[in-house]
Amino acid sequence: AKTEAASEPSLPAEEKEFLIVSGLPRSGTSLMMQILQAGGLPLMTDGKRAPDEDNPEGYWEWEEIKILPKNPAILLQAEGKVVKVISALLPSLPRKHRYKVIYMARPIAQVVDSQWTMLERQGKPSGADKQQMAEALERHSIQLRQMLGKVQNVEVLEISYPDLVRDPQPWIEKLSAFLGETFRPGADVLRCIQPRLHRRH
Repeated sequence: AKTEAASEPSLPAEEKEFLIVSGLPRSGTSLMMQILQAGGLPLMTDGKRAPDEDNPEGYWEWEEIKILPKNPAILLQAEGKVVKVISALLPSLPRKHRYKVIYMARPIAQVVDSQWTMLERQGKPSGADKQQMAEALERHSIQLRQMLGKVQNVEVLEISYPDLVRDPQPWIEKLSAFLGETFRPGADVLRCIQPRLHRRH
């Protein structure tokens, strides 16, 4: 019925709520997806991007979300599940719906170092130097936070990735308060957070 409604312009669009995990690349979004799954929430993932040296526990992505700017209705497929949406795609989310966004924050210098290491390992030399990359990401991050702060139908919980890894409990409590009874914090959630995996990444 959902696809029929999406293709029938005469029907009023129904407001729905979506749970989004976002942040700059290499800012802990994959870890957050693991935490939410361990806490009992269903994820929208396709497993196409296999675990590798950069993300030994996997990427937890849904490839189809990349067409969001051209086809906003694709989001309806993720209803009732957590979906990872990279920060660059957040402005393309349809404004008619409500969103809870868990935004992973990490110091820009760490993000750039991690991205740079990943590019080198993949044999993809970057055309920009580290300073240019850092400045571009900083601008993007500031603009995005300003946009999220202005949109009425978006609730944002910003989580510090380094602090989460260093001292998980306070952040898990904030996450639990943000998500309500659907999220069940416990030993399985804490087991996801392995500092040895996250120091370098």
